[in-house]
Amino acid sequence: MQWTSRARRSEGSCSRARFARLGEVERDLVALRFGADMTARQIADILGMQTNAVEVALHRALGRLRDALGENPDAGGTALPAVRDEVG
Repeated sequence: MQWTSRARRSEGSCSRARFARLGEVERDLVALRFGADMTARQIADILGMQTNAVEVALHRALGRLRDALGENPDAGGTALPAVRDEVG
């Protein structure tokens, strides 16, 4: 059981290190979208960007994280969430 806790901490540290390798804007976008649970439209308004530019940047940032973490949904890995703006 103690080994599991150590493995989880190590895995979390590894994920944080890979997240830190993203550019500042990419980190902000991912944090706002998934940490603050904001829509792409809300993020665009705050950052003064076009909504589609936010969606594209998030898509690319998540792709970089997937690559860095070795997560490939087609190969049975864990999928990171898709970026979709809420309509309404």
